Amino acid sequence: MVWRANYESDSGKIFHYISLRTESDLLPEIYQSSAVKGKGFCELPASIKPRYALVIGQDGNSEKIEYPFAPGTPEWLLFWQQIQSNPLIITSKGIGETVKLRR
Repeated sequence: MVWRANYESDSGKIFHYISLRTESDLLPEIYQSSAVKGKGFCELPASIKPRYALVIGQDGNSEKIEYPFAPGTPEWLLFWQQIQSNPLIITSKGIGETVKLRR
């Protein structure tokens, strides 16, 4: 599924209307209130791979949720709080943003 949101990079730059992909039906409420279903108008630069949450549900399947919230922001804290309090999620971990530097 594709969602559209404003993505704040770890360096603080904001990218507007970015497409984020998720394989999960276990989206936290903050995600659903901050993003809109549907493809965004823009993509992140090829040098940035978005951060994502890897969650394992009660069924044992792992699911990937790309998210737009920069670490340490109130939205990021609430995102992780809602994931950790979801009884349908057994475990979760965050994979940070990857930036490839141009040479």
